[in-house]
Amino acid sequence: MARMQCYVGDDHAIRFTGAMTNIHEWPAIGNGDLGALVGILQNEFILHLGKVDVWDARFDHDAAAATVTQDELLDLQRTGGAAAINEAIAQRELRGWANVHPCPKPAGRVRIAHSGFSSTRIDTTIDIARGLVTASFAIDYGAWGSGTLHIEAFVDRNANVVRLRLRGEGRVADVRIIVQKLPDPLDTTLPPPEVVRDGDHAGTVTQRVPGEFDVEPFAWHLAGCFPPSGRPIDAHVWRLQQACAVGEDEPVDIAVGVATDRDGDDGESDSRLRAIALATGEYDAARAAHVESWAAFWDASGVELGDRELEATWYRNMFALGCHIGAGAVAPGLCANVVPYEKSPWHGVYTVNMNIQKMFLPAVWTDHLEWIDCYADWLAMMRPQFEDAARRIFGIEGVYSEHMLLPFVPVARMFVSNVCGRSLGMTGWHAQPLWWRWQCTRDRVFLETKVYPYLKAAAAFYARYLDKYVDESGDIYPSMNLESPGWTDGFVHNRDCIVDLTMFRHTFRSAIEAAQTPGVDEDWQRCWAAALKRVRAIRYELPSSEGQRGWLARDRHEPTRDSGQPHPERDHGQAMWAAWTVFPGEYVEGDDEHCELTRTIRSILLNMTPKERHPDFTWIHLWWCAIPGLRLGLPGAFDHARQLILQERWPAGHAKTTHYINLQPDAWRAPEDGYIGIAATTEMLLQSQGELLRLFPRWPRERRAAFRGLRARGGNRLSTGAQSVKAEELGTRGGLHSTDDVTGACETA
Repeated sequence: MARMQCYVGDDHAIRFTGAMTNIHEWPAIGNGDLGALVGILQNEFILHLGKVDVWDARFDHDAAAATVTQDELLDLQRTGGAAAINEAIAQRELRGWANVHPCPKPAGRVRIAHSGFSSTRIDTTIDIARGLVTASFAIDYGAWGSGTLHIEAFVDRNANVVRLRLRGEGRVADVRIIVQKLPDPLDTTLPPPEVVRDGDHAGTVTQRVPGEFDVEPFAWHLAGCFPPSGRPIDAHVWRLQQACAVGEDEPVDIAVGVATDRDGDDGESDSRLRAIALATGEYDAARAAHVESWAAFWDASGVELGDRELEATWYRNMFALGCHIGAGAVAPGLCANVVPYEKSPWHGVYTVNMNIQKMFLPAVWTDHLEWIDCYADWLAMMRPQFEDAARRIFGIEGVYSEHMLLPFVPVARMFVSNVCGRSLGMTGWHAQPLWWRWQCTRDRVFLETKVYPYLKAAAAFYARYLDKYVDESGDIYPSMNLESPGWTDGFVHNRDCIVDLTMFRHTFRSAIEAAQTPGVDEDWQRCWAAALKRVRAIRYELPSSEGQRGWLARDRHEPTRDSGQPHPERDHGQAMWAAWTVFPGEYVEGDDEHCELTRTIRSILLNMTPKERHPDFTWIHLWWCAIPGLRLGLPGAFDHARQLILQERWPAGHAKTTHYINLQPDAWRAPEDGYIGIAATTEMLLQSQGELLRLFPRWPRERRAAFRGLRARGGNRLSTGAQSVKAEELGTRGGLHSTDDVTGACETA
């Protein structure tokens, strides 16, 4: 059977004509640390820069003073119920949250201002295969003539530098090259940017953040290397500017290096000097190395699909995540490395039930292990906060994670929420991306140095929690199911929360396996095995008849359908709880046809309420239903997932964030939903659940499909043949076995 080439081609590029003026729609480029939003105006080309570690981390907050401990919660419940708890929480002032800081900040802008008009024809291409942006501005000057300004730009994948090349065709008026950091319009505590001129054709723009609230002073720098053919640069109050002619004979090259006080790893302590050093080098050599680096990125894995729209989305979304997540960089928060505004929604925090782990879902399966390494480094960076929270809130050794996390903030000033921050399940959820990497690579070094240290601390915390706080009821409480109401009288709806049951079980099982592999901590293994037996099963009700909706208890004491007790939320949110048992906790596997819980979950997702299906909740469908639907084999799962994937795109074809956020002019989230086109499409081609592996499980037989380099549990890295002629389920225990119809190659890692 002939094999298909699986590669990212020129037809996957993102192309658009005319201006793109709304920053929400600007496509992103980047190297995982430094990023840029590409803005196109009739008379300007803009690279709006951001960097993951550019944070004003000052936080006027006292974590200990703000905390209502777990023991206090229990005492308040006994003496005054939920009203007493809420009153105590209200008295623990969350100081500093009303300030602009803490917050990620835009790094600055590189602008090419020219003499285009409203009639100027503009053609822009984001060449995702090579990580290049090209824009052509065809300008008609009337009697003076006409010409085209060509701009090529890229964020170097190998260094934190932006490079641009300008070329004229015909008659092109002089351009203005601008490197700037605007004064902060919201925070008067920040000094204005500093501009330093280093000769006629180089200089730096520096933004400093004063030291305050136990945070050291912090600065970042934009170092511009301007073309020597241009006029001497002008150093304005907050920008460097050069007038430059652009002709047909010689291109005009610009480089802007970006460095911060937090990213030095080359022995040079002066971040300004590091930024200047980054801006050196020759354009063609840097471009060639950059293109080669993107080629290596794409060589890790690929797909070729008869469905060209899905194929393009898979590659474009992969490019977007590759721009936002990078080896050696800090893992991205809500706005990733392209922060558009000086103040971000929710302070740009890491919200850990959705906005962090889910971005990393495609990483292992698509063989981009560097993304998980990035996540593991972030988890290690945050661990001091987790250890402090476990002791401060619970008086327990181990790790405990708040729901909303701030990087670079001192431990004593970390964010505290006495409501949504008290979801016990988040601690175990953090281990999920690490565990997938171990399952799919069998990398013992990674297991022993990254996975097991965190899993051991999380499982130890959970076991100690059960010993300290579980009473004769046997309930795991008090805790929160996220996205649901707060504390209730008697903690009625704060017991055996579904997220806790899922994550306690997953953490204990994973920790035991992780300890057994190198043969360590036998006492802990016995402890965790005993603790696992104390975790109750999720409570559910089977649908009473065909076409009926089953019911899943989000907590221990949620009334059943037949109890007659009122439950105003019963008709909303069931899809979320059902999906969370399949992903990411994998409490059930979609392959188990005889499992009553699986049948119940299927009925819930198949019979979503009108409110759950409302277009305003499209993002809910993406997160709750697309991948669970594919894993559970729901009828129409392919068509449903395809619809959800394709509607989350801008007209040019690049992924957009959740649509309701874009209706708010000052709110923005970057990579949050860009993962879905990769993850869901990959699930259609390859599913790896437990010990069961399926090839083309949800791909229509009549549509061509192939892939290479996708990973599966058990250390398998797979490639397929030319098409899924018989796209049947391939279920094997203990690894993959080839079939003539489907499998072209299997490499065991």
